Amino acid sequence: MSSITVMVLAVLAMGFSPRDSCLAELRVDEISAQAIAFCRLAATDDPESSIRLGELLELSGRFAEAVTQYSLLAATADELELAAWLVDRARGSAPMDTLVSIEATLINTGGSALENVVAVLPAPCSHPPYQELLMIGGSFSREGRFLVLRKDRLAAGDTLFARIVLRVRQQPWSFRPLPLPEELPWREMMSRVSLLPSPPDSALMGTGPCLDLAMNARREGGDMNLEIGVVGGILVRGDTLLFHAWNTIGHGGLDIPFDSSLLPDDSIRAIGHASSDLIPLWDLLSTDGHELSVYFSDTGNAEDLSAGLEARFTDAGRLLSEMTDLLPPPLRLCRLRRAVVEEAQRGDPAP
Repeated sequence: MSSITVMVLAVLAMGFSPRDSCLAELRVDEISAQAIAFCRLAATDDPESSIRLGELLELSGRFAEAVTQYSLLAATADELELAAWLVDRARGSAPMDTLVSIEATLINTGGSALENVVAVLPAPCSHPPYQELLMIGGSFSREGRFLVLRKDRLAAGDTLFARIVLRVRQQPWSFRPLPLPEELPWREMMSRVSLLPSPPDSALMGTGPCLDLAMNARREGGDMNLEIGVVGGILVRGDTLLFHAWNTIGHGGLDIPFDSSLLPDDSIRAIGHASSDLIPLWDLLSTDGHELSVYFSDTGNAEDLSAGLEARFTDAGRLLSEMTDLLPPPLRLCRLRRAVVEEAQRGDPAP
């Protein structure tokens, strides 16, 4: 008698649903083998459990199996929205080796020139053990913790385009099993953060609450003497790349990801999971939460500057073409800081 037959008979004899028993076995700190086994049984008759099986395989770190499960479901999905979600989940469970272009656009919308313009990005960095990030070109130069672009003068009505190109090598990663609560009180932190009121859209260019949530979680973690970082990066949704912010919890030389924006809907995915459709780029604490900061002398008005960032996948052939015929990228919402600085501070990239 096969092992699967034995399990089926055992389940029938115990008189409860494999789907219910799967949910009963779920734990935030570790996805048990029993939960996956029960979910496999339930998936034979329940399409929703088939999706749950893919999620459990992904969250337990069995990424190759998750890719197979998601891909099979995407190929047979009746709804376009569901199929797109499954494709994204399959992508997030597969290794990535790609080029990302991040393009800044600065427009002087005022009636006079802006002098001594300095644009600043936080410097991208790798995130071991699952990501290697390399800057392979661009208009910005590295100065300590920052990438800096300087322009003496931006005339009225003029537009400045600048970019960096990153090579991203990343594999999906699970930090499960999570440390014991006695070693790292992550359960208490999740509980505290989940009780915080949801912030309104951020005042930083109205880009959503993710940064506010991350800053709130940092304050809560600091009260618990935890080492909490704030990471900025890119969320991949189909062909669209969106800027996003989340936390890390330092423990044992590792930075365990923690995304409090997921807590209301998916507490398991909120901690200890690093899928490859979420690309960490830089430390947002180095620039007070701003992806792009622009400084210029006191001869101008801060409201005369319009600026934004666009992130997209690219390739060597496309980059070569655009180097000879650079098209203006569309503006994307990002957390932007504009500042008029005094004469003594001109050219200072520090926030």
